[in-house]
Amino acid sequence: MKNIHPSLGILLLLMILFAGCASQQGEEVPVTTTTSVTETTIPTTTTSTSTTVSSTSTSSTTTTIASAGEKCWDASNRYLYFDIPQMRKFCKCASGNFAWKTYSRAGNYAPAYSYIDYRDTEAWSVRRTPSAYSPLYYVVCSDNRTYWTNQTYYR
Repeated sequence: MKNIHPSLGILLLLMILFAGCASQQGEEVPVTTTTSVTETTIPTTTTSTSTTVSSTSTSSTTTTIASAGEKCWDASNRYLYFDIPQMRKFCKCASGNFAWKTYSRAGNYAPAYSYIDYRDTEAWSVRRTPSAYSPLYYVVCSDNRTYWTNQTYYR
């Protein structure tokens, strides 16, 4: 292996450790590709180093959480208010499309959250309903993945 910049080595080590921890917990590790080019100029020569790191894992029942962009659902919300437009908006947030297949309800009275404007694909503000009957704790979206309402999602 060629010499790499120390900070890239640390980044590579953290990615490997994260992938190992996530796969031990049965979670899906998103496909990650990092490319870095470092150039060092010495009076008479130029050295160029390029490093590419990829890690993949597949699973049909776990949730992929993107970690970039605007937060569209916060784990502290815990429950989603039971309503078809709310489920569609939640799937848009979690999976990227509006379609959903199934869901599971808590079966009790609990505080639940709903999107204020479920029609706007860019507005992610929510409001709290103090006591909703049987709110949702997960939704299976059209990609056949289960998206839990006690996790944070970004869009």
